[in-house]
Amino acid sequence: MADVYKAIDPHIGRTVAIKVIKGYFSEDLEYQERFRREAKAVGNLQHPNIIVVYEMGWENGSPYLVMEYLNGIPLDKVIAQRQALAIVHKLGIVIEVLNALHCAHQHRIVHRDVKPANVMLLRDGHVKLLDFGIAREGDMSLTSTQVGTMWYMSGAV
Repeated sequence: MADVYKAIDPHIGRTVAIKVIKGYFSEDLEYQERFRREAKAVGNLQHPNIIVVYEMGWENGSPYLVMEYLNGIPLDKVIAQRQALAIVHKLGIVIEVLNALHCAHQHRIVHRDVKPANVMLLRDGHVKLLDFGIAREGDMSLTSTQVGTMWYMSGAV
């Protein structure tokens, strides 16, 4: 639904990632709302294990997000490559993801799509949680609508 580009912020010279909705999705009000919700949810969270969103804007009728650029590899690619990871490293990944989720939950935000593709393993050894596009704010009950990636959804909802 979106493309992510590596870019340079022309005002301060830092490397950033720009997420732009693809083609016809940019005209879909539901996807525009997902973008707005992602920007709002992540923009209000400040945690070392959650990606930083700097700005949301519109260009030629399409919304975009400017986020911190992450130098790393998504966890799903590490898994697909069958990279051997020490148990201590695996536990460290889980702990950092849980720390990110704890922060989000303290701010009454439920991610709703936690999966390996949304976990970035950084070159410095830390982890960042990405893609809050289907996050929900407010009610933390389990009666919320089922949305997410089927293979990673809880059966309890």
